[in-house]
Amino acid sequence: MSFSFLGCFRQTQWFFFRSFVLNERKVVDARIRVISAELLRIGSITVFYGKRADTVRNVDGSLEVVSVITEQREEMEITPGSSLEKLFQAYIAQGGNPTDISLYLQPDSVFFTGDGDPSEDPNDDPDELANDKVIPGTDDIQPYHGVVAAESTSSYGSGGRYKGGMVTFSRDPYRRIGRDIDLSDAGSTIAVKMDYARRWTNQSIQEKRNLIEQRILKLCDLREQLMQEKDEILVQAVGGTVDDISQAPNPDRFHRGLHLTRIVDMLDSVFYVKNAGVPDFNSINLGTGKRPEGLSLYDTLFGDEPTDDKYSTA
Repeated sequence: MSFSFLGCFRQTQWFFFRSFVLNERKVVDARIRVISAELLRIGSITVFYGKRADTVRNVDGSLEVVSVITEQREEMEITPGSSLEKLFQAYIAQGGNPTDISLYLQPDSVFFTGDGDPSEDPNDDPDELANDKVIPGTDDIQPYHGVVAAESTSSYGSGGRYKGGMVTFSRDPYRRIGRDIDLSDAGSTIAVKMDYARRWTNQSIQEKRNLIEQRILKLCDLREQLMQEKDEILVQAVGGTVDDISQAPNPDRFHRGLHLTRIVDMLDSVFYVKNAGVPDFNSINLGTGKRPEGLSLYDTLFGDEPTDDKYSTA
């Protein structure tokens, strides 16, 4: 399999992989244009959620009333003419309720209360405490700040129940019940009746679920993956070396040592002797007993043996 290696490979494998990834930069601009066109075709879903006042306890013990976003959806907007809009229209025409599918959270949508990013404000306190309901410096427009996850805490809730690991969903049955129970046993009587009430419509339910609901979710997932590829993966790998990503990656967000050019330079130094900073592909860097360097420092990187195929990456 082509380029299936990670931590263990030989010089010829590195040489061909190196050539491949460096040449792939030629098509990054076209790749970004395809991604942008695909994002326009897919469209996006914007949900406007309701708000309510809630009381939180500060570190000093004082109470503060804050505005919290709820799961109640008041309005939804979908890109006109997009694939998502067409699927929603088909779903509604078949009797489906779009709010039953998902909360359509977008954790990448964050609004700051100030004029810019707090990380760029010298007066901002990066150690300012946050909690599950409020993140200082941001104006949330989605429940749970766009991320549904297990709570991390050292405190106990009502009835002495430990809150760590509880899902932030307000609809979580264990949160509503207030204790851990076996739902299958507790709800067995109702479950039997619901099964008989639903089983004669299972085919209709599955048609909506499999034909439309899953397609909507897949498009939402694809949109998120394409955005991550365009705004994060490609920027981290080749930012500053291609026309459509002409700026070098922001070191506050991206690791400089994981940029493709840094990785190539580092591994070239391991495999090859360099002359004035340029690798000599005919001189393998084996080091010496007195001065170990290059391949001698790595147990899982090798030079080529005389019996190795120097035209294969296998």
